[in-house]
Amino acid sequence: MPKALSEAAIRQYRDEGYYFPVPVLTADETLALRQKLEGFESSQGHPLDGA
Repeated sequence: MPKALSEAAIRQYRDEGYYFPVPVLTADETLALRQKLEGFESSQGHPLDGA
């Protein structure tokens, strides 16, 4: 299995107990999902309230 983290990232995880940030979406994917969410919110007449 190939390594996903660099040696520096592994060191940070070992030193700090976490590694951040971990990119999971491209900028284009993020934009597309945001537009989809905003379209849904617009169709509802308001943004989601987080409840």
